[in-house]
Amino acid sequence: MLPPFSIPPAEAAARSASTRHWLASLAVPAAARAALNAAIDAIAGGNRSAASSALTELTDVASAQLDGASVAELKELASELSGTQGQEPGREPSASGF
Repeated sequence: MLPPFSIPPAEAAARSASTRHWLASLAVPAAARAALNAAIDAIAGGNRSAASSALTELTDVASAQLDGASVAELKELASELSGTQGQEPGREPSASGF
């Protein structure tokens, strides 16, 4: 999804299925489970915008159970996926990307 990593769609689907199987074995609150499933779907589908939104939702739902470094990492990944990494909050990227 992000360079230099590229996973073929068939492998992404297999990884998604394995992740869902693993997730089913964990005791996770319903809201976190829904956010995790949305993130899995978006990532497996290769949709960066949807993955960014799903990871943002997951961060919001699970932040009370995560340490600060984990929250920061999820936020950074969501930002990178949305193409807004390094930008001021609320500022849209220009046509040139800067």
